[in-house]
Amino acid sequence: MEVNEDQDIRFHICRNLKILDRMMDDHCNKDMEDIGLTGRQFDVIQYLAMCKQDRVKQVMIEKDFKLSNPTVSGILNRMEKNGFIRRLPDEEDKRCNYIVLTSKALETRSLARSRGRAMEKTLFTGVSEEEISLFYEVLKKLCDNIAQMRMKQEKE
Repeated sequence: MEVNEDQDIRFHICRNLKILDRMMDDHCNKDMEDIGLTGRQFDVIQYLAMCKQDRVKQVMIEKDFKLSNPTVSGILNRMEKNGFIRRLPDEEDKRCNYIVLTSKALETRSLARSRGRAMEKTLFTGVSEEEISLFYEVLKKLCDNIAQMRMKQEKE
């Protein structure tokens, strides 16, 4: 889409980020449907598999994904029902559970990862490594700015 002089390119960047996010979610959800996962559930599997800590609590997922407690609870409930995770009680704090992947999740992960890589390859077709690095740096700054704004709002 071309931007005329009267339009602020920042508006179009924000709008296109939202559109890209929705398009990627839709694609992932359709692509993972036959293996019983949503894109978000696959993200959680990846997170748990790559997490440096052995014991991951739900609150850590909420914080790192910037999602609410009810949203993460729903994701985890469906994943547990479908056999992708188990909740193990914390011996010291009975109110908390650790989230662990099942063998089904680990087996499914490699297939889902290959599909994710195929989408990434298509997504970044025609984009140089320099452009990707620059985009990543700008995106990190945008996320940091929003995080600071949210912290300021919460203090008020």
